[in-house]
Amino acid sequence: MINWKGAAAGVAALAAAGTLAAPMASASVQQTVTYTPSCSAGGFTGTLRIIYREPVKGRADYIYSVEYRINKGSQHGGNLADVHWQDGGTAPTTVRYTYSGIQDGGWHKLTGDGYGRGMGVTGMKFVFDKTAAGDPSCQLSPTALRN
Repeated sequence: MINWKGAAAGVAALAAAGTLAAPMASASVQQTVTYTPSCSAGGFTGTLRIIYREPVKGRADYIYSVEYRINKGSQHGGNLADVHWQDGGTAPTTVRYTYSGIQDGGWHKLTGDGYGRGMGVTGMKFVFDKTAAGDPSCQLSPTALRN
């Protein structure tokens, strides 16, 4: 179980990990972007898929969906992975999570509808569910979804 002391603290903790480069688009053309970074630990790989609108200059992004997939490779585990998403580009910070993340290699949507956002970083953390052993974890470094 992820126990972050408030959404802002979670974003700050992710910020310490570094920065991933987000896809870039022309500021004068609005387009839909799919961003799919991943991280691995203990033989598991977690990937997120963020589908968002790249804004016209001066307008905020819009997040259409946040999805995840977990590939457990040859590891054994159930479907109780922790998946935690935070977006510091909203006020208050948007937080989406599950403590029963499915580890079947398929895409699964985190609950919640799309939302508008301003400036701020995003991040995601996985705690994989491993049978009869310590649960490995990894986190995706924060990225600024350009606006």
